[in-house]
Amino acid sequence: MNSENFMKWLTEKFVKNVSAKSVLVLDNASYHNVPVQASPTSAWKKADMQKWLMERGIFFEQKCTKAELYGIIKVHKPVHKIYKIDQILAESNIPVLRLPPYHPELNPIEKIWALVKNHVAAYNITFKLDDVRKLAEAKFEAVTVQQWQNICSHVEKIEVEYMKREYIVDEVEDLIISINGEESDESDFFLSSDEEQVDEKEVQGGSSSSNLADLGCELLT
Repeated sequence: MNSENFMKWLTEKFVKNVSAKSVLVLDNASYHNVPVQASPTSAWKKADMQKWLMERGIFFEQKCTKAELYGIIKVHKPVHKIYKIDQILAESNIPVLRLPPYHPELNPIEKIWALVKNHVAAYNITFKLDDVRKLAEAKFEAVTVQQWQNICSHVEKIEVEYMKREYIVDEVEDLIISINGEESDESDFFLSSDEEQVDEKEVQGGSSSSNLADLGCELLT
């Protein structure tokens, strides 16, 4: 998957078929977050950094090193990037919600994909793309409202638990034990826990991690 194919799916399939009052939930895949205008990085050439600054009327001395130029750029780079996807969907009044990085457990669609993948794996005997498409589409149609509700409820419980832990961390941040002049912050104790597991009965299927766009775009194009 790349940004070009994803944008094609977004404009030709998603926008034209999505129902009113919908929200697009995205993870942090790079092709979801292509900025409208690229911001300089430390890997940019010195000449390109100078050009970026001059185009914005930002003063710098010609003798500045590349590191010094990038220091100036960091001060003036936009804090909040504008992404191409957000611009396109704004025209259709579709808000975009981005999940926290590295938290697939907060995305209910991951569990739905697990159900679909298990179904395809169990009944795919021809290994032909057309047959895989039919199996996947059939399983998507078979997912019940109750299954969605169960999965979403489970995700909400995880969210609440994370918020509780965040409050605990805030409360103990100032609790520092000092021994022989050394400081030890015990907040890590509250952060360690086993990964949340979903009851298989809740979703009627196994758990798996999959990327929505990778298979979704392939099936819908």
